Amino acid sequence: MNINDTTNIGSTPLHKACQKGHYETVKFLLDLNGQEFNSRVDTTIKDEEGRSALHLACQNGHKEVIKLLIDVGMNINDTTNRGSTPLYMACLGGHYETVKFLLDLNGKALNSCVDTTIKNKKGWSALHLACQNGHKEVMKLFIDVGMNIDDTTNSDLNGPELNSRVYTTIKDKD
Repeated sequence: MNINDTTNIGSTPLHKACQKGHYETVKFLLDLNGQEFNSRVDTTIKDEEGRSALHLACQNGHKEVIKLLIDVGMNINDTTNRGSTPLYMACLGGHYETVKFLLDLNGKALNSCVDTTIKNKKGWSALHLACQNGHKEVMKLFIDVGMNIDDTTNSDLNGPELNSRVYTTIKDKD
């Protein structure tokens, strides 16, 4: 049996365990990497959308699983086919604790620094996504780390409303 076998959309057993937050299963799979060569879990495999196991764990707010994945060296700034980072995926679901954990990695080991300036292919930052979805507490985290509230996108899907919405949402909080 191939431990890295994929589904029709490119998901591995590690992807599925991370997506559902099964900590013990993820730990077991990752621990196989110290054993026989043919049982090594490939953490670099992405699904057809370019999502890694880390993207899926962040999208679903599974902080303990995320810690495991970072500890084995997964790229915290890796992007999907659309340019979304793990931080962006955590914002998608409004996972405050996950976003906070990722931002708190800054100032620790150099290879675990989260780049808050990365934008997806439409030019959206994680702050844009948090604003669009009304995740005020996540927005506050971004503002506290110095993200630009006047940042613009390179798409006109929302026109100027998106940029003014960031500012308006912040003003409403005060």
